[in-house]
Amino acid sequence: MFIDWFSGDLGFPVTNKLLRWDGVFNTIYEEEIVLHIANGNISNIDNVNNYVDDLKATDRRYNTKVSDILLKHLKKLKIQMIVIAPRSIL
Repeated sequence: MFIDWFSGDLGFPVTNKLLRWDGVFNTIYEEEIVLHIANGNISNIDNVNNYVDDLKATDRRYNTKVSDILLKHLKKLKIQMIVIAPRSIL
């Protein structure tokens, strides 16, 4: 089927190693093939590795959340978080 009305990128996972998922729409796999399409024609195909193993960086592979990492560091500093509820809840 020729779809000359479509221009954009389509990504397909190469492995089932899911790096991140927003819980609804967006999924990022460790390795993907991306088809670049212009006016229904494939203009380019890229192999994409979405994970770079950097020993100087925080390892976020396989669902490690930035918020969890930050809270862990805050607990080490003994900083307490205060949650203020709206008056309608009280």
